[in-house]
Amino acid sequence: MRRTWLSLSLAVIALTLCATRAAAAEGWRMDLGAGVTAMVYDDALADFRWDVRPHSALTAHALALHGRWEGGLILRTTSTSQASGLASTPTSPQVSLNSVELRAAYRILQWQSVQLWAQAQGGKLMMRYSPPRLLLSPPDGSDPVEVDFAPIDEWTGGFSAALRREFFGTMALSAQLGYWTFALDTSHRRGTEIVRQRRGFSNWGLGLSASWLLDL
Repeated sequence: MRRTWLSLSLAVIALTLCATRAAAAEGWRMDLGAGVTAMVYDDALADFRWDVRPHSALTAHALALHGRWEGGLILRTTSTSQASGLASTPTSPQVSLNSVELRAAYRILQWQSVQLWAQAQGGKLMMRYSPPRLLLSPPDGSDPVEVDFAPIDEWTGGFSAALRREFFGTMALSAQLGYWTFALDTSHRRGTEIVRQRRGFSNWGLGLSASWLLDL
């Protein structure tokens, strides 16, 4: 009889703990974290002499979670280079791409401690060149031409899917596959003429992030 009561008591305690954890999981929580993403640039950017090999991107986020929903702010920074295409000017300016985005996410399903999230984000993409000016030497030996790389601000948006697992109720690790799109005013040579047009581009990324969870 004593064993039976002990077993029942342990079962009640276990159910109470599970219920408490489930209730906490449905309450408001803050998700603070950072991560790294392997970015794959749009192949079309190679037409403008961008280095489209995979580059790393660093991210930081501050999100609020409630039930199956999540929303907040994402910061992302990455860079590549853009060659001049002139043998007489071998310098390739660095192009930094920094974005501030709002994210909304929904937990599609959960199996044990692993969760599948669908995420959508949108915000501002800020492109900056370093150096901001470049002196180009034409191959025909004419006078050098100074090119000014003005700052570029454009809207960006995309979506991603994430696998997330929480640990100890205070930590989480996520793996994300994301897609981002943006548009740029472009100018390039086609034969003997200069073509100017607005074109859309898309980048892919595979990332990992770690989070610290706080109950609110």
